[in-house]
Amino acid sequence: MYSIFKDISPIIIDFDFYGEVLSKFTISICKLNIDATNVIQSRDFLIEPSVAEKLNVPFVLFRKYGILT
Repeated sequence: MYSIFKDISPIIIDFDFYGEVLSKFTISICKLNIDATNVIQSRDFLIEPSVAEKLNVPFVLFRKYGILT
């Protein structure tokens, strides 16, 4: 079985690689002409706010029910 979940810590701890990932995401996403970015609280939470900042659009976080209650 193929898992789509991967450990992203190598991306986060290598600032140069993190910058490359951010640039590629930003280039791909800016073509979509979006109004905001969003993510369900998970691994993407570590990358998506930076993408939103680079695109100068709002970031919306959706929390999983019961996580902080």
